Amino acid sequence: MIAPLEQNLVPGALCIQPRPDGMPFLSDDRRLLNSLARTLGVVLENVRFREREQQLRLLASRAELKALRAQMNPHFLFNALNAIAGLIEEQPRLADETIEQLAHVLRYALRRSDNEWVRLDEEIEFVAAYLRVEQARFGERLRVDFGVDRAAAAVPVPAMTIQPLVENAIKHGVSALEGTGTVSVRAALDGDLLCVEVSDNGPGFPRGFSIGAGGHGMRNIVERIAGYYGDCAQLRWISGWESGRVGTQVFLTLPRHSRSEVVGSVVSKQS
Repeated sequence: MIAPLEQNLVPGALCIQPRPDGMPFLSDDRRLLNSLARTLGVVLENVRFREREQQLRLLASRAELKALRAQMNPHFLFNALNAIAGLIEEQPRLADETIEQLAHVLRYALRRSDNEWVRLDEEIEFVAAYLRVEQARFGERLRVDFGVDRAAAAVPVPAMTIQPLVENAIKHGVSALEGTGTVSVRAALDGDLLCVEVSDNGPGFPRGFSIGAGGHGMRNIVERIAGYYGDCAQLRWISGWESGRVGTQVFLTLPRHSRSEVVGSVVSKQS
């Protein structure tokens, strides 16, 4: 009979009690037990390695998320405050509304500092507040269009995976236009997939555009969804010169049921 492991035994070691009939263990028995101990030791180390790997993925994603927030907040805050300062005298009511939206954006970032997962509708509400602040800056030059399927509202997504796409659409799309720019955000379910589309009517990405050329935000999204979903998630885009149409479309496809449950269990253990 195999007894419980003693506290001073190394991982993979077996502690056995004498046989009830007093018969000694033969050499074949000992070889079999040694082989079993080595096998169990390998299995145990493999399990521990996978658990540690998952924890490291989680910690890396948290660090990437915090780095993304740290990058977004300074220049976005600077632009927002400049816009508010310009509105105070001529449009004080709009200035007040913009301050409220800016507060919402900053609260979201602070509250999510240790939580990578949010409902889709929470992320969309954050994106809407972000865009309302940008509308105060661009005025009539920025139009916004949302189309989000209610059935997708409760789907969990990694926090701040949509906002960088919208920020990119403004930076490389709307900002490059002399006339009115439009940013459109669409989200819907397609079977077991959540499909998000962010598009703009700007000049489009230049030829040869890549993740590396898209800035830290785009790279961050690709690395994070790869860590969470493996090969089951995808970020792709179609620019004007590729599709024969004006603007750029960016598509983010995520599994409806992801590794979030596994990550959640790790978080619970760490708590």
